[in-house]
Amino acid sequence: MKKSISRLFVGLLALVLVGNMLIGAHRPQADNISTLEEQIAELESKKEDLQAQRDKLQAGLSEQSSRLDALISEKSVLEQEIFLLGQEEDAINEQISAYNLLIADKQEELDAAQAKLTELQEQNRDRICAMEKDNGLSYWSILFNAGSFAELLDQMRMISQIHQGDQACLDALEAASREVAEATAALTQEREAAEATRQELTATQAELQEKQQKSMETLEELLALGDEYREAIEAAESDMDFILAEIDDKQTQLDWEKYQQWLSTSVPETTPPTEAPTQSTEPTEDSEPDQTTEPSQPDNGGSEGWVVPVDYVYISSPFGTRVHPITGVVTTHYGVDLAAYLGNPIYATRSGVVTQATYGASGGYYVYIDHGDGFTSIYLHMTHYIVSAGDYVEAGQVIGYCGSTGASTGPHLHFGLIYNGAYVDPTKYVNLH
Repeated sequence: MKKSISRLFVGLLALVLVGNMLIGAHRPQADNISTLEEQIAELESKKEDLQAQRDKLQAGLSEQSSRLDALISEKSVLEQEIFLLGQEEDAINEQISAYNLLIADKQEELDAAQAKLTELQEQNRDRICAMEKDNGLSYWSILFNAGSFAELLDQMRMISQIHQGDQACLDALEAASREVAEATAALTQEREAAEATRQELTATQAELQEKQQKSMETLEELLALGDEYREAIEAAESDMDFILAEIDDKQTQLDWEKYQQWLSTSVPETTPPTEAPTQSTEPTEDSEPDQTTEPSQPDNGGSEGWVVPVDYVYISSPFGTRVHPITGVVTTHYGVDLAAYLGNPIYATRSGVVTQATYGASGGYYVYIDHGDGFTSIYLHMTHYIVSAGDYVEAGQVIGYCGSTGASTGPHLHFGLIYNGAYVDPTKYVNLH
């Protein structure tokens, strides 16, 4: 009786210790999950802030690009105006030069006429003086020395004729001088008008050049601002890539922690069909086929031509000797267990004919494919299969989905290969790691 009580006490104590160990093992997973979820939420918030910042920068860059396009168009118009004004100024300068040549020609004519006029005036004065000196001719001498009135008139008429001839010459010279002077004045006026126009054009051109300079400075500022925007956007995108990588890493860790928590807390359920299938042998992960003869080595070894049967996380149990995860007995594992997410597609590793697609208490929903060259591939623990016995399948074709049916402690694919009646290590043929 005492031994029974002692055994009961020891059993309860062991149960308490195991329970504490299980709780202790579970809490860190829960804490890790909570921490990772908080970190992911914080990273998601940072990602949203970066997205908003990038969108704002992109909008600013677009606005700046529109302003830049408008400014470039305005600058182009100003440059065309400056070019046309420059051509107009050149034409006016040529016109002013022509006026200057005309004025110079007229000025020479004017100077020559004035010189001739001065010469004739001096000659006329000298002649009259000589006449008075040599002949004693004067108005008084003609008046008092004439022998008769008729002689007086003759003398007066002679003097008048001489004077009139000189005067006509002088009048012609003066008329020519006035014409030259008037023409010179007109040319000078036109030259002054052209000069005023040229100065106005020069002032306008200076104003346009000033606008062009300001436009150029603004253009340089906008280009520099565009570079700043682009650098800021690149920096934001770089930060975004870093945040996304962090989120992806944290999400992978979170999925792993949740997967481990699921493995430690879930109880696998089997949902066999209502009618048990009729078959002679049911596959198990540690059952050896009926033929025990050592198979010959296949000619197509290596990973070439074989498809990885599922997108998996890691190999949870390799081919060979192991402690069975359910019975705890040391057995030989005739396949590899590929830990994968529930519902991941399962692919035919090579083309062949489906020989079995059914359910077993140990293997759950499973499929066998005969590849026709001595190889048969095995897929256990599916949630369900989507092929039937007798179907021909291509390499890489989906045949079912990863699950945890049958004798399984969590979602995974038990993948096995048989060659000429004996199991072989799948990793020697399929690129698994």
